Amino acid sequence: MKRNWTKWLAVMLAGGMLMGCGSQPWSTSGIKPLRADREANGGEGAEGMAGLSDLPDGSETEDSGWDREDDGSYEMLRQFSHELMLENMEKENPLLSPVSAYLALGMVAMGARGETLQEFQEVMGDNMPAVSRKLMELYPRKQEGMVLNIANSVWVDQELTPNGQWVQETEEIFKGEGYQGILSSQAAMEQINAWCSENTQGLVPKMLEDPLDETTRLALLDAIYFNGDWEIPFDALDTMELPFTREDGTQIQVDTLRMMEENQRYLHSSLGEGVLLPYQGGDFAYVAILPEEGTSVRQLYSSLTPEALAELLESENTELCNLSLPKYEVGFDRKLNESLQAMGLVRAFEEEMADLSGLGTTIQGNPMYISLVRQKAVFRLDEKGTEAAAVTMVAVNECAALLEPRPRELHFDRPFVYMILDLESRIPLFVGIMDNPG
Repeated sequence: MKRNWTKWLAVMLAGGMLMGCGSQPWSTSGIKPLRADREANGGEGAEGMAGLSDLPDGSETEDSGWDREDDGSYEMLRQFSHELMLENMEKENPLLSPVSAYLALGMVAMGARGETLQEFQEVMGDNMPAVSRKLMELYPRKQEGMVLNIANSVWVDQELTPNGQWVQETEEIFKGEGYQGILSSQAAMEQINAWCSENTQGLVPKMLEDPLDETTRLALLDAIYFNGDWEIPFDALDTMELPFTREDGTQIQVDTLRMMEENQRYLHSSLGEGVLLPYQGGDFAYVAILPEEGTSVRQLYSSLTPEALAELLESENTELCNLSLPKYEVGFDRKLNESLQAMGLVRAFEEEMADLSGLGTTIQGNPMYISLVRQKAVFRLDEKGTEAAAVTMVAVNECAALLEPRPRELHFDRPFVYMILDLESRIPLFVGIMDNPG
């Protein structure tokens, strides 16, 4: 029987109403959302369908080890953001969404146990669930001139039975949509890519070039999309080609936005000077910072700790500024495994050490580990404003099956020594050499 993808309906509104479901399973003929269909049929769901909370599990509720209290502190998220960029800025035009990486990893972290859990807590903060919940409540918003959307999805291979507690927490905290099927299939790759494109408005059209590995049991994805118009737009008639001096001293000609503004929000500290350009609504702003002469831009970022950034923002003054800013579009595709390990998240990537037992149980009963953390990000800036998107994918694979121990080959088919030995005194009662048993 052909197995269809099962879409898990992740979030229910009060009174049983469903949020918009987004992508549909790749074979949708005659299939309705489970809970709506179940209500319409007196409690019976469509054949082959299961909701996120309806998947079978044999787990009991356990303390997953996280601090459930929201202390209102983003301190560890800010630190995580700074360190993640520090570990990924050696390439030209590096670009990351730390929030996207934090939420994608957070879904996996909820299933970590033991020392693996401790490493997640040290890197992400032991209040990660509370911070993630707050992000999911705070950030998805839409208003005139500004859109910000965050979406999460969980893709489960048919050979994994997810832990019920983990499923519930993924729903409640990360608002995750869920799907189940054969993750290594072409259909799975196509639907994952379609989900990425849909939730980034086409800026990240696909995450996978090839189907996932046959041992992949979970793929967890976060997508973030931002589109904001400037509070004060640049005049396209003022845009012109101007030189941009690269770090090696060479110059290139680039389209450059220009603005003369009396009340420009100017920033200055010992690290450098910058500008804060708000988007419509005033809740978000583009911040650009120039290093002091003689300081490289990467030296600037290394010093731009969360505390230093706060100091720079507090220096804000409104001044008359003759501003020029390059118009640009950049994309960045980065495997984050090594950088996360350098930040202290080591055990989760090691087959022999990872404890992700809170995620669920595979048919073979083998443990799982993180095989890949990858992020794609795109950023566009022009006279109107900024459009940006990122997708982070975490792939969790099943460890290779423990091989049956190979017997040591011990064949007495040539001359050998033999004896009858008193094991306590180690005195041989008899001792001999066998040269020819025939």
